[in-house]
Amino acid sequence: MKFTTFNLAQRHAQSDHLWKDYISSADAIVFLVDAADSIRFARAKAELDNLLKDEKIFNVPIVILGSKSDSQNAVDEKRFRAALDLSETMEQHNDGRNLRNLQVYMCNMNDIGTFGCAFRYIGRFLKEI
Repeated sequence: MKFTTFNLAQRHAQSDHLWKDYISSADAIVFLVDAADSIRFARAKAELDNLLKDEKIFNVPIVILGSKSDSQNAVDEKRFRAALDLSETMEQHNDGRNLRNLQVYMCNMNDIGTFGCAFRYIGRFLKEI
């Protein structure tokens, strides 16, 4: 698997068109949120909501990573999902499958293996290049 990454966290309102340019050609999206910084959850939720409104990426796999999950200030996965309002985002078919290819994973740099599930999930959707 080969990655090209862009850090768009510091984007400004006038560069919104760049964001849309990047996501329109994305094969997958990794949305990283510091799970130990609850002050920024509202902004992360707003950004995620905007991202999920873009119909061009409805079928693009999205992984939401709650980083620093090992920090004593980190929220657990249940609170993380609630802060980002992911119960509504992850509507399900009658058979329990998510309508979108979207998953949440808690991770930390002290255990790199915590990232493995997230990237294996993305890998299921990507073609060989």
